[in-house]
Amino acid sequence: MSFWGPGKWRRTSDLSDWTLRLTPAQAGELNEKIHELIESYRDLAPDTRTEDTAQIRMHLHAFPRSTD
Repeated sequence: MSFWGPGKWRRTSDLSDWTLRLTPAQAGELNEKIHELIESYRDLAPDTRTEDTAQIRMHLHAFPRSTD
């Protein structure tokens, strides 16, 4: 199976970034919600023998930036 060729996997792959202005409390809340959402998908994982499944790798980087 070619994961990056035309088809389902290519249409569902994503590379995104956002810049937000948040307080430390808001940033912490956002991180917590993202973690909860991602963790909720662990319970949905199909059997490893299920056709058309693959490991998905996600990265979260959240840190303050200097605007000077």
